[in-house]
Amino acid sequence: MEIYHQILTRQPDHLEALNGAGLTAFHMGDYDLAIRLLQTVIARKPDFAEAQSNLGIALTVAGRTEEALAAYRRAIEIAPSYANAHYGLGATLQAMGRFAAAEAAYRAAIALRPDHIESYTNLAAVQHEIGDLGELETTCRQAIARWPDDPVAHTYLGLALLSGGACDAAEAALRRAVNVDPSYGRAHYYLGHILFREHDPHPAASCFEEALRMDPTLGRVHFFLGMTYDLRGDAAAAARHFDALARHPERTDYLIDSWTYVKSHRAAGTRLLSDSFGTLQYALDCAQVDGLALEFGVRFGTSLNFLAGRLAQEVHGFDSFQGLPEAWDGVEPGLYTTGGRLPQVAANARLHVGLFSDTLPGFAAEHPGPIRFMNV
Repeated sequence: MEIYHQILTRQPDHLEALNGAGLTAFHMGDYDLAIRLLQTVIARKPDFAEAQSNLGIALTVAGRTEEALAAYRRAIEIAPSYANAHYGLGATLQAMGRFAAAEAAYRAAIALRPDHIESYTNLAAVQHEIGDLGELETTCRQAIARWPDDPVAHTYLGLALLSGGACDAAEAALRRAVNVDPSYGRAHYYLGHILFREHDPHPAASCFEEALRMDPTLGRVHFFLGMTYDLRGDAAAAARHFDALARHPERTDYLIDSWTYVKSHRAAGTRLLSDSFGTLQYALDCAQVDGLALEFGVRFGTSLNFLAGRLAQEVHGFDSFQGLPEAWDGVEPGLYTTGGRLPQVAANARLHVGLFSDTLPGFAAEHPGPIRFMNV
């Protein structure tokens, strides 16, 4: 790192060199030095937008996220058309779980620099996280139109289609992702979910094995491999994967607890289903009592419209559309918000807008009948 100190002492006014040195120090993993160098540049030239943005990158990786946000915003204030600053701001907001703000930042980056694939794929990741399936599909198709062989865009397109109930189209998209880049582990992972069949878990297990081989950081793959090996009667192999899952830094104890519960309570008629819409359809087939159809938590209306399309009756959806009113699982209040935007719903779907505690008492008083189906 001596060369950086030489730049500081011998060329203290060469701000471009100092900025480049700061970025180089960042790429070499010396984040503290990178921050010091970039702060030196900014102290001497506060309106150096690139240095402000580079400082945001270094501060983010160093875990100083609020300072990083300030640096990115200062860069944007100095140079509103600097796409990299909008992208960096989006990435930091995304890492903080502030998805709505991250989405806005990525959209700004794309508007300024339509050829930046990472802005599209990160936007897709945010839209998948918040469950905005219509926008997710649009983003993925826009990315694929520009980069037909991008595996990430094909993968997220597959997830959008799968979440909308189009399983065959989702499988085709994920197979395309695997074909264009066989080393992209997440495509194998999600393809395994689509191929899962309780009576024949081998195809899914093969995908999960390939996903883990290509990307050992995909810790949750161990859970699905453990489950499929359990179903195949190989308890020793299942135990190895569950042990590996337990050692993963991500919290996963609830997954093992859930599978333990399923195994201990499973009966001859128990079904194991790999996607939400298959589960909803199976539950609808079991709902034989005449009565109300209710959903609590509507968000973008995907499952509500699915239910409305399969029930010849009115379906009631309850949601504030402002997200969770309290912090949950380390994320600030407002998670799952649509920003108050109401979704387009089927003609036989009725929305009840507000907190459950405000809307449900009056509804229950007017609708005392039995409940046929309730999705929470």
